[in-house]
Amino acid sequence: MKYSSIFLFFMILCAGISSAQITPVVSGNKDKILIGEPITLTFEVKAIDPSAKITWNFPDSIEHFEYLGFDTIDILKREITFTSWDSGIWLLKGISVTVPSNLNDKPQTLQFAPKEIMVEYDTTGSRILNDIKPIMEVSAIDNPWIAYSILAAAIITLFLLVYLFKKWKAKQSGTEIFEPVAGAYEEFMKVINDLKQRTWATQQEQKAGFSELTAAAKRFLERNYRQPYSKYTTDETIFHLAPVTGRETAAQLTQVMRLADAVKFAKFAAPQQECSNAVLQIEKIVQQIQQQTV
Repeated sequence: MKYSSIFLFFMILCAGISSAQITPVVSGNKDKILIGEPITLTFEVKAIDPSAKITWNFPDSIEHFEYLGFDTIDILKREITFTSWDSGIWLLKGISVTVPSNLNDKPQTLQFAPKEIMVEYDTTGSRILNDIKPIMEVSAIDNPWIAYSILAAAIITLFLLVYLFKKWKAKQSGTEIFEPVAGAYEEFMKVINDLKQRTWATQQEQKAGFSELTAAAKRFLERNYRQPYSKYTTDETIFHLAPVTGRETAAQLTQVMRLADAVKFAKFAAPQQECSNAVLQIEKIVQQIQQQTV
């Protein structure tokens, strides 16, 4: 009887553990900031196997907030630093994570609870915005040549600005020269086949590999759509690409480019399998574009 009770206890305990729900938790060091002040929030996944495949989903932009930095050392946790330039009480939301279910191991997307942040002006000390200055009398100019000199300098400056503007306008309206579309896909696939042979083992290898991958993808898009994608940032790429490929395809491409940016500029070391998957995902996107344009 004693042994059966112990066995029953362990069975109940195991059932409770296996049915534990994976929980997304968001926490922060404060809930009120001044305009332009940084705030760090921690997004963490609880009750999950540390070896499980986790995909973090961060929107390109969050209304009223701007990204300042990412801490991605812990796979189960992300520490993100934000700031805001809009005064008011805002909800920082839209961040989610895709994890396998504890019940059937199928992927499920969990939303982090919105975090309410109050953004205020600094109304203390010398930083008061609406500082009222006393009215000051303007003394008459005794020497009229000073006024003439100021007027002449203003006229010369105006003509110089007009000249520089016309010169800049002419330069901007110049025709962009693009390489021929023919051979773009074959050139891209040559790079992809080479990247598939990489080990992606070290951070330096990943940095070099992602640099080649993003350059090849932007070069293909540039030749295919006759737009200077090689000069675009990641955010500009999705802005110009979404109207021609659809927002979903552009978002998939941008997600890989954001991973590449983290590896190249933030010295983030990604899992090897995630790097290989990024190459395959870019290849699939370009193949779809190629089939649509042939």
